[in-house]
Amino acid sequence: MPLRPLEGVTVLSLAPNLPGPWAAWRLRQWGAHVIKVESPGGDMMSRMSTLIYERFSAEVEIVEVNLKNKTGRAQLAKLADQAEILVTSMRPSAAERLGLPELADRMSLAWVEVVGSEEDPEDPGHDLTYQAANGTIAAGGPEAPRLPAVLLADVMGGERAAGQALAALLQRRANVAGGHGGAVRVKVSLEQAVRDAAVTTDLTHAEAILGGTLPEYGIYRCADGYVALAALEPHFRERMETLLGTSAEELAAVFAEQPAEHWVTFAKEHDLPIVPVT
Repeated sequence: MPLRPLEGVTVLSLAPNLPGPWAAWRLRQWGAHVIKVESPGGDMMSRMSTLIYERFSAEVEIVEVNLKNKTGRAQLAKLADQAEILVTSMRPSAAERLGLPELADRMSLAWVEVVGSEEDPEDPGHDLTYQAANGTIAAGGPEAPRLPAVLLADVMGGERAAGQALAALLQRRANVAGGHGGAVRVKVSLEQAVRDAAVTTDLTHAEAILGGTLPEYGIYRCADGYVALAALEPHFRERMETLLGTSAEELAAVFAEQPAEHWVTFAKEHDLPIVPVT
């Protein structure tokens, strides 16, 4: 049974697109009730990907509010009065214009601010630019970097924001119990999330141990596509060498003989980490 430590906690989210909704989704999985404020134009993600928008909107109370007028800001204050956690994804100057610092202080909210760069939070950017600047985009050739398959900054930033929301909530409750009001504010930087993840490229660059130098850790062509092999541990590697071969050339020749489905069955039968590349 999943843990639901946030039963009875209300989260107010003003965060569109992906990182904020990801964080709110995780908080909802932990039992929180999520109220998401959307502008009259809606969340851009609803037009970019119905699949993603619907996944992160499931069981979320969505309220349309025009925050650019006094009526909308009054409505926001009523919603904030129900919440303990506030999640935003905007530049600090935009938050100031909406009066969020004063609102969060007055309501003693645990406020998680998702920003691009903590050093320069007013600078524009998106997942692609944060990945490009921090070495997590794989090059398809000397002049051809590829667009990332996974939105690493957004996903890691969303997960980090959910964790920070828990920490801020605990601090808020401790403050309130001690008679101290005011907001508990934490910033989550998408760029820093990528920067932290980028340390793993020390294992995966072209000359590194997981960058293609080991026969037992790589991607091989099979009869109808590709399979990934990750036989790093000694017992996996020994079994691989006994059943398939030891060198990259031997493995390439063996894998090319059969389709992916054969290798799925083979992997199950012999307890080897081999899967199709999908």
